[in-house]
Amino acid sequence: MRDDISQRVYNILSELHTLHIDVSELADDQDLYEAGLKSMAAVHLMLALEDEFGIEFADSALHRGAFATVARIHSLIEQQLALV
Repeated sequence: MRDDISQRVYNILSELHTLHIDVSELADDQDLYEAGLKSMAAVHLMLALEDEFGIEFADSALHRGAFATVARIHSLIEQQLALV
């Protein structure tokens, strides 16, 4: 069962319609870029996550690796929420 943060990330991914696979089949550690995430879509994902969670990602987090998997995104969000 997914926790609240992960479920909200999956919901956003589903709404963006940018992956080549069904989001419901996506594993937490599956590479989003291999699943079809492109650079511009990653920017939209980042902005949607900031809106959803009321956070702003630090410049140091703005790299491909930070948004490569749901698990990494989850960790990044937890870090940002701890600072709020």
